[in-house]
Amino acid sequence: SGAIEQDADIVCFIHRPEYYHIYKTENGVDTRGKAEIIVAKHRNGAVGDVLLTFKSKFARFENTDDDLLPAGYTQGEANGSYEVESRMNSLPPSEDDPLAIPDAPDSTTSENAPF
Repeated sequence: SGAIEQDADIVCFIHRPEYYHIYKTENGVDTRGKAEIIVAKHRNGAVGDVLLTFKSKFARFENTDDDLLPAGYTQGEANGSYEVESRMNSLPPSEDDPLAIPDAPDSTTSENAPF
């Protein structure tokens, strides 16, 4: 509905011509294994289309050209994936963080486990 689109910060669509049995474009370009991510709305950024390779065996999208990777991305070892370090990993732990997860007890503690 229109209300969902109005409230959303980002609206994206995935278009895979192969899904609709369209195997070539009007220009004769093969569309098998290709996907287009359409960013139709981005409240805090650019809109546009991104062409990706679709690996149907894994239901996975990959960059079509490794030479066009943005800065800060590294290619994975064997599977061609890309990893970006989370900013959360660079934050020091806070003593007063109510959401902090306490360290797990080790086997040297004298407390009996409840199970």
